[in-house]
Amino acid sequence: MRVRKGVLYKLSSKMSKRVCLGFLAVFSASTFWFCLVLNTSRPELWTPPGRLLAPGDKDAIATKSNQLQQKQLDRVSAQYSPPERLHLQGIKDVSVKGMKPMNMKSPNQVSEIRQVVFAKVHKAASSTVQNILLRFALARDLDVFLPKRGTIINDNGSAIEPWQMIRHPKGKLFDILCSHIVYNRQILGQYFPDSAVRVAIIREPMQQALSALHYYATVFPKKFILAGIRKHQKNPFDGYLQHPEDFYPRSDRICAQPGSYISNRMSFDLGFPTQNFFASKENDTKIELFLNRLNQEFEIVLISDYFDESMVLLKRLLRWSIKDILYLKVNAAELDRNSIWSQKPTLNSQIVKAFRSCNKLDYALYDFFLPVFLDKIKQETYFKEELSYFKKVKGDIRAFCLNGNLNETLEISASEWSAGFTISAWDCQLMSTEELEMVEIESMPDEPLRTLSIAELDITARSLETIFYV
Repeated sequence: MRVRKGVLYKLSSKMSKRVCLGFLAVFSASTFWFCLVLNTSRPELWTPPGRLLAPGDKDAIATKSNQLQQKQLDRVSAQYSPPERLHLQGIKDVSVKGMKPMNMKSPNQVSEIRQVVFAKVHKAASSTVQNILLRFALARDLDVFLPKRGTIINDNGSAIEPWQMIRHPKGKLFDILCSHIVYNRQILGQYFPDSAVRVAIIREPMQQALSALHYYATVFPKKFILAGIRKHQKNPFDGYLQHPEDFYPRSDRICAQPGSYISNRMSFDLGFPTQNFFASKENDTKIELFLNRLNQEFEIVLISDYFDESMVLLKRLLRWSIKDILYLKVNAAELDRNSIWSQKPTLNSQIVKAFRSCNKLDYALYDFFLPVFLDKIKQETYFKEELSYFKKVKGDIRAFCLNGNLNETLEISASEWSAGFTISAWDCQLMSTEELEMVEIESMPDEPLRTLSIAELDITARSLETIFYV
């Protein structure tokens, strides 16, 4: 937690004496006079040019102007006992040791990260993350890299056709990427700065593939998948798992070609090389190189199976607020209980083994990054507490948005995890806006967002009642 120059804080008498004892032993006469001022009967106000320790930060209280004084303060601060406190003007007391992370400032007062490259992997809750990023961009008038039509930049390869993209009005680099794209850092480097934070999201491979099967059979039909559905109308999930070749363009192979929407799609979206694909996906060395490259290029790979945990980690990484990561699930499937798609697949060891064999790349991807993700959580301080707070606020907001009263607002009080903020019906509408509509709002030229009415978005309370995202 940084403290600007000019912000005054007090030291208790006990702390003042300890500081002085350390200073008297080492420093010159000038430092001695400084200590005498501190060691009066009451604490004096003073203005250090340093900062307070952030949670988990092992650096001591430092000053920017004097490196020697910084080292001495490090030595003294190490002797502080937990009850000792620093009192910041305008902010409640915060313990020096063991303090909880706090963000009591508005987004404009903290160094939030505003340049994000998000690798939008198919059917891994990525549309919900996209909605969060687009709302963030709209609120701050950031530049989003978007296609002129639709929501897909490229789907079959990493090349980007400039004529298909909305050009930056000032010819500068962009701030946000959140559309479907086959990831290639070198190509994206033409449009985004190297300093942009790179984020991806993945999902348990079988769940991801079955979700994609449903989506590309019902929402965005693909002819080869429809051909397989016709052969297995009673239970498409079982049909796909037991006879995957019926759902691929080439039926002479049990496993799909690269670029399939229902097999190894996550690895394809993240840039696994397609040359000599079948040989490469059996080459453990190439797979290891691919995974290590992703681990170096992405600051974090989120796991949609731990979606709320992913959002809290993302918030901390980007130094955003709780309001920035709130969401209502979008691009999600509402399933009729009597639908063939509501059936659970029949699984046994043989089916699982065959599926894992065909989807070796995606399982290698998931098995690599899931432990990395869980380890990040273990390293965070007070993570469970913030996660519980986030879930509670999210539940309150969901209930408010489902209420459907467009004239009311919801006030969220300030807490140790967030500054206070307000949720309006407009916020509910944006959180529930589907992918294509959201992209169209973002790409509207020279038109203030607030000129769009809720009626123009044509979002009803029923659209907020999504339970499943698949």
